[in-house]
Amino acid sequence: MDLVVTTLRGRVRLFDTDALDRQRSAEACEYLFNFLRIFLKLIGCDIIDEQWSWNWRTSVTAGSISTFYVFQIYSVYFFWGQWFLVLESLSISGIAIQAVVKMHRAINGRLFYVKTHKNLLIVHRTFCIDRKHNRSLMFCVVLIEYVFKAVGLAYAAAGVGFFMLPMLQYFWFNEKALALQIVLPGIDPASEWGYWVTTFYHVTVVTVAFCGLLTSDMALMAIVLHIVGLADVFQNTLVELDDMLERPNPNVRDIIKKQATICVMHKEIIRYEEDLDEFYGLIIFIQVLASVANLTIALFLSYMTGKIASFLFLVAMFGQLLEFCSAGTVLTLKNEEILLSLYNTLWYKLPTSNQRTLCIMLQRSQNAVEMTIGGLSLLNLETFILKRIYSYSAIIRNFVE
Repeated sequence: MDLVVTTLRGRVRLFDTDALDRQRSAEACEYLFNFLRIFLKLIGCDIIDEQWSWNWRTSVTAGSISTFYVFQIYSVYFFWGQWFLVLESLSISGIAIQAVVKMHRAINGRLFYVKTHKNLLIVHRTFCIDRKHNRSLMFCVVLIEYVFKAVGLAYAAAGVGFFMLPMLQYFWFNEKALALQIVLPGIDPASEWGYWVTTFYHVTVVTVAFCGLLTSDMALMAIVLHIVGLADVFQNTLVELDDMLERPNPNVRDIIKKQATICVMHKEIIRYEEDLDEFYGLIIFIQVLASVANLTIALFLSYMTGKIASFLFLVAMFGQLLEFCSAGTVLTLKNEEILLSLYNTLWYKLPTSNQRTLCIMLQRSQNAVEMTIGGLSLLNLETFILKRIYSYSAIIRNFVE
């Protein structure tokens, strides 16, 4: 795990070209996925492994999600009439919905992850031999690692905050405050033993949720953000074609061969983007829907109760929604870069019979595939729906007041 350790120590930076040149992107990519698999193994869903099968860790994860639904229904009944507590209990239901969809999609779509992992390694091993391509792919890998760290810190801060505050209240003020407004049937959280049994369950659920959602989000980022490296390699190849066309005595056979390579690369990028939208469409739809619900309730509770836990949850959910919208924006920007690169290439110097092929590629890039919210709307920062979330929260607040 040399690359991961080195990067976490800050020795490899996004724009440190010398450091990027010293490492092979194929090894870096493999280390990246090995790091991801550490979290996958923790929750029993190492779906990148072709030999993976259901195990006891998978059962613990599935059992935690299942019992959470049962206990949440009971908690709503238990707190009925205390509406702020009911809302606090319901505010995390979106997390459980995400967990079910993401786990189900991951296990049933395991072949997608296995195939994508293999294909990405092949791309890295093929192009890392060239210095310019290797630099582009290394930049992509290091960018993904920076995203890993940011997402991990956000989840860790929210998770630690959820438990630090109740523990401080317990040991400092001797108040039995719960991390989650989820109670277990037959167990009184006001009693000493009941409080610790309930807290232990909360720790288990939050730990599983932390590992599961972190892993799912990191896997999505690792796959989606690889479009940065793929697009940069494609643009580098277009530059190589231009260099060949500007030579005094260009070799027509080499030019045609290079153009054929470019056509194949463009086709593979389009197919890659189509697979992303098809596979992640449902996940993103549920993610956005759940995030809107979570953020609306959390914003309302933060305003009405002033609890720090609600504010921490609000920040975590905001970061998660921003993360997904940013990934969609990156895909949009890279599609625009590909379009401009094709437009600016010296296509008019190609043999007449080959100009049409590049024109077809240019036309196809004008209708590039983008990530959508279940096919209903584009996923990017322009569709970031903070105003709508604030409006929903204001409606609830006005109704209560």
